[in-house]
Amino acid sequence: MRDRPIRLLMVEDNVDQLLLTQRALKRFDPEIQVVSVNDGQQCLDRLAREDFSVVVLDYGLPHIDGMEVLKRIRTTKYDVPIVMVTGQGDEKIAVEAMKNGAYDYVVKTQSYLKSLPSIIEKAIEKHDLQTKLKASEQKYKRLTENASDLIFTTDKDGNFTFLTNRVASVLGFPTEELLGKNFKSLLVPESKQSAEREFSIETRSDETRFIELDFITESGRIKSFELGLTPLLQAGKIDCIEAIGRDVTHRRLLEKGIRQKK
Repeated sequence: MRDRPIRLLMVEDNVDQLLLTQRALKRFDPEIQVVSVNDGQQCLDRLAREDFSVVVLDYGLPHIDGMEVLKRIRTTKYDVPIVMVTGQGDEKIAVEAMKNGAYDYVVKTQSYLKSLPSIIEKAIEKHDLQTKLKASEQKYKRLTENASDLIFTTDKDGNFTFLTNRVASVLGFPTEELLGKNFKSLLVPESKQSAEREFSIETRSDETRFIELDFITESGRIKSFELGLTPLLQAGKIDCIEAIGRDVTHRRLLEKGIRQKK
């Protein structure tokens, strides 16, 4: 259930079509709020001042056609889903509209008003989902980029598929140089053997396993990390490995010094 009514901007210069569309939308959702304009410039002006849940944009508009309006909306980066309405025989225009950022389109057939409400609803749902996903990705990126730990993912063979700036700065290699590279190639021989054994273990569990590994930085220094390796599964098989590492170099040096004194 939506927390507020759908607010729809209808861009249509045919008064009869406008009234028929409003009637169909009200039957589908009595609480829907329909704001109408009859040309492209008025559409752009309203979007500059107000927020809408969706825009239903007719292609055959005076002065500025619907395709040009769609391009200007995207250029201005108004965050609103758009459903393009075209006449019969304009299917190529509909395809072009999708390439230019329309969420969906509907062709004006005798029965198009029956399908239009559900198309509008799906466009809004798709936009809402993409908005939430984008917000989640940005939040995750902020968290990982600001984290002091090493955070990276690899494929099942150990090749980097994602890494934070922290990984690159600590190891001293440019991010673009590390992506696609096998992280085990950055390890001292003994740690490489340990990592090879760890990655050879067949598992269908997403349980995190811990391992301490010594990395060789770009400058030749040795840095020790305690890594938590978590398999991320898809259809019961390992899709990738998520690694979160804590720098334990200082602790390892202290332990080495204590052993030498003994």
